[in-house]
Amino acid sequence: MKKRCMLVLFVIFLMIGVLSVPVGAEENPGWTFGNTRGPNGLSGNTVIRYTGTATEVEIPRIDGGWTVIMIGQNAFSDAETVRKVIVGDHIKAIIYGAFASCESLEEVVLPKSIIIGAAAFSGCTNLKRINFPYEQNIIEHSTFKNSGLTSFVVSSKVSEIESKAFAGCAQLTDIWIMNPVSYIAPDAFEGVTATVHYSPSRWKEDKIKDYGGDLTWVPEQEYSFFHDKQNPVSYVIGGGQDLVLTVNAPAEKIAYIKGNNFSPFLIPSHIELTSEQCQIVPVSATQTKLVVKASYLDALGENRVSVGVYFTEGYELFAPILRTSTPVTEPDQQPTEPATQPTEPPTEPPTEPPTEPPTEPPTEPPTEPPTQPSTEPSTEPSTLPSTQPETKPATMPTESSGETAPQPTVGTTEPATGTGEGEDKKNPTVLLVISGAAVIVVAAAAVMLVKRRK
Repeated sequence: MKKRCMLVLFVIFLMIGVLSVPVGAEENPGWTFGNTRGPNGLSGNTVIRYTGTATEVEIPRIDGGWTVIMIGQNAFSDAETVRKVIVGDHIKAIIYGAFASCESLEEVVLPKSIIIGAAAFSGCTNLKRINFPYEQNIIEHSTFKNSGLTSFVVSSKVSEIESKAFAGCAQLTDIWIMNPVSYIAPDAFEGVTATVHYSPSRWKEDKIKDYGGDLTWVPEQEYSFFHDKQNPVSYVIGGGQDLVLTVNAPAEKIAYIKGNNFSPFLIPSHIELTSEQCQIVPVSATQTKLVVKASYLDALGENRVSVGVYFTEGYELFAPILRTSTPVTEPDQQPTEPATQPTEPPTEPPTEPPTEPPTEPPTEPPTEPPTQPSTEPSTEPSTLPSTQPETKPATMPTESSGETAPQPTVGTTEPATGTGEGEDKKNPTVLLVISGAAVIVVAAAAVMLVKRRK
């Protein structure tokens, strides 16, 4: 009897041990994950350490049924073989010092919207270039300190460059800051000898300084749209004609195009336009045409909209577009005649009132103009965009990376109770219930087996 009871207990503990193995433990060999806290309230599955030997790695999207959303502190500090890292759009933040002193790292591919913490790439001596995320507005302290960067583009969203952000970058020779930055720390470029390319009409003279280094400021040619900036480009909805914009800039300098739509409630929606929505057509070495498709503009209704052009040098341009409805005119109406006819009848009747019976037709037109507002549609559409309630951009996809707030320095990796982010999560409670049910079933079967043998 004792042996049978011991056998039952052994089976139960064996099942518990098997079912308690974390789902996906062998899903990503060489990777260690954990639940940590990050900037801006982020909390979830994080890369704690990479110990693999690959030269090119892509951050896993899923581990243990949970979406990976952050790269933790010193996660790649011991990775001696990694040369290229691909970071997908599921990663929301790179925490303080994530790649610090990863000397083998040469290339990092980042999404346009991601938070980069302080000292994230400090000491990466072989990192020559990086596509800094467009949506981030602060380059935090020591982010690229003592790295091997040779050139860097500061996006138009950046408003702050903090202390020692580029200090010790001895190989940095070209910096593109076409748009003015509100604050640059006095030692942001400490020990750097480089040429700074800037837009002369946007920068103030008192902002042109060395900031701790030896910087030579060189004004660059400013790009522009080939139309009157004071007046928006008009577009007739439903007209079937694509909108063509001419940009005074070479096509190879254009990074991407965005459509900026504003609803009646002034909520902006920014989406990157595909080649089916906007085509980039080179015209010459200094001019490019943007063909914005009618199908895209028609789908937006009568809200305010603009097309934004973002250049590889961090420069940006916006073209406001005024969309109006197509004026509707019935075939039997003559919009231009009623306005001139009412002035003629008063002058003709006094000359021959008794002998001219056909005086009745001239008396009818004065009653018609009030019912023919055909001359007004041409002026009304200009006021429609701000009052049309039925044109809510329900079909407009939105982009969340466009509202990134200033990021504080984050270096903690405390355990958190957050549930993380993502669409592919598996609920651990469900797994626990299933495991418990399985254990109960096995135990019940074992007990019944013992009773039968009695």
